[in-house]
Parts: sequence; structure tokens; C-alpha cells
Amino acid sequence: VENARIDLIAQDRDLGVADGSHGQVRATVLRALGASPPGGTGWHFHDLRFQLYYVLKGQLTTHVEGQGRLTFRAGDSWLQPPRTRHNVMEFSADLELLEVIAPADFGTTECEAPE
Repeated sequence: VENARIDLIAQDRDLGVADGSHGQVRATVLRALGASPPGGTGWHFHDLRFQLYYVLKGQLTTHVEGQGRLTFRAGDSWLQPPRTRHNVMEFSADLELLEVIAPADFGTTECEAPE
């Protein structure tokens, strides 16, 4: 599955942390623009040192390398290890997430599913 472009499936609101931390950290609220695309986002990983999520509203199911399918609902949080392959399989149309990442600017690489 080709990765879904994040700007087509979610809208983000930058909380201004990147400027205050000179690019060391970014905090955003991600809000779904509707239901998840068929097949999810596609397998990918982010070139980040730190990646924390907190579900503000709705729910999502993601398949994480080494952990399988995980479902998170409002009030849940998780820390994703650096460069972990994952595919966000599905999410509710009302999904809102707080995302805290380091560094503020990073790359995303499409990849094969883990075996």
C-alpha cells in the first residue's frame, strides 16, 4: 500500500514549541479529516529520536513492528521507539492526537512490512 499523504488525511495545529526550543522539539495536535484510507497509511518509519502520542478524542489502530496490532482510545498514550516501522491501519473520523516529537523537522521513509 502506498503511504497516504498526511496532509490529505489529517490537519495539524502547531503549538509553538518548535520555535521556543530552537527546533529541538515539536508539539502538534493532529486532527483527522475523515475516516482512515483503505489499507491505512502504508508501512513507514520516521527519522526521530523521540515520538510520543496522546489520544485526545476518537481511536486508532496501528500495526507496530515487534508489537503487532495495537488500538488506542481517548486517554491512551504511547511512546514509539526511534525508526520503528509502523502502519496506522485505521482511525475514527473524529480522531485527535497530541504529538510530541524530536527533532522538530524529520524525514519519513516508506518501507516494506516487517516479516
